[in-house]
Amino acid sequence: SFIFCTRIYSLDGPIEISSANPSTINSLINFPYGVIVEDINIPNVRGRHEYISDLEIKLNYQGTSSILISDLCNDEDNFNLGFDDQSDLEEIKCPPIDQEIYLPLTPLDVFNGSFAGGQWDLSIEDFAFLDGGEFQEWTLELCFTNASIATLVPQDHRLNICNDEPLLFSCYLDKQGLQDYTVKMWDENSEELSIQFTVEDNYLLIELSDGDQLPADSYVRLELIDINKNTVVSSSVINVVKVLGIDAPEIITPVNDSQLTPWLFDRIEWTADEDRSAIVQIATDEDFNDIILSQSVKEDNFLELEDELPEGDYYLRVALDNQGCLVYSSTIAVSLNLGTSTVDQEVTDLKLYPNPSYDKVYIKNVVDENAVFTIFNAKGQKMDIRSTSNNRGIKEFEINGLSQGVYFVRFVSEDFMTTFSFVKI
Repeated sequence: SFIFCTRIYSLDGPIEISSANPSTINSLINFPYGVIVEDINIPNVRGRHEYISDLEIKLNYQGTSSILISDLCNDEDNFNLGFDDQSDLEEIKCPPIDQEIYLPLTPLDVFNGSFAGGQWDLSIEDFAFLDGGEFQEWTLELCFTNASIATLVPQDHRLNICNDEPLLFSCYLDKQGLQDYTVKMWDENSEELSIQFTVEDNYLLIELSDGDQLPADSYVRLELIDINKNTVVSSSVINVVKVLGIDAPEIITPVNDSQLTPWLFDRIEWTADEDRSAIVQIATDEDFNDIILSQSVKEDNFLELEDELPEGDYYLRVALDNQGCLVYSSTIAVSLNLGTSTVDQEVTDLKLYPNPSYDKVYIKNVVDENAVFTIFNAKGQKMDIRSTSNNRGIKEFEINGLSQGVYFVRFVSEDFMTTFSFVKI
């Protein structure tokens, strides 16, 4: 059957969690639609606290509760995670700030079958004193199959305006016998916005062409209107977030127009100005109509490919997630062919030593004087370090200025590319 999910966000944060006495704070989300719950998820609960094992976080609605976490992670600080009964992750990593989706302590399906309209309450109970913090926000994702009255429900109650691009977003539309209707959108000053919409079954797709004119931290009002009666049948308030631009990522491995044997295409690396989630895509066409791999990466600026791709021509790109707006790299072309790279014995004998090391590492058996060596940290950031070569085919790298951790050396010659790793101690 048709299932539609909508996300709605708390607006009452931040809320202080007192360190003076044991206390309970409550954050409320008003769900304004008359629908029956099929599934409930909490994609995000975020806040600060100095000793989170003192906390119990619950979702409450009309006398029914689900415990999300309780007595978790001892004296670890802060929380930023989500919950879903269908998650494969049961054991929560400490500190719980990885933004992963975990199983709640008690199931969320206790709300299934409930009439959803009304106030949903997230309570945070602090059982101790001395340690305090601040609750920041949470997100309610509610899934349903049909409405009890004519209803228009946006898929997301937060609009992220990305640069000057037209904004597309989808809604659930249940006409309930409504014959002649239209959909209108207004800004916070009750000025009508220019939109176009198309309808297919219960989906309504809206394009907002002048979203870049909306001020930051404002809202828009979406209305379903009965034309014959000239009345508003359903109304939603959607918050507007203007997303500041960031630099596009740059793919550093592999290089554009690489011709490699399939087993050499095992790692993709890119640059980013800070830790951001990314999406790596590989396609067989330059327009990315035939995407054969689309994988999310959190925090790291590299992806190790688990499966070897067959021979052929491929295109790859990386998109950084900038508050819901995707910022794409340039497209890189790679050709994989078993006969492309001829690797002689001297190249296969490349060796890095010592490993681990605290001041210098060496690579021996370097026969290509024009080969390029580049060192990256575990986040894919390029390291600026001094290197020298001698006439015995040994490349020396001074690493005493690096912090402790894992690093990667990329070797690229005219017909060969490989990557070494070492540990700086």
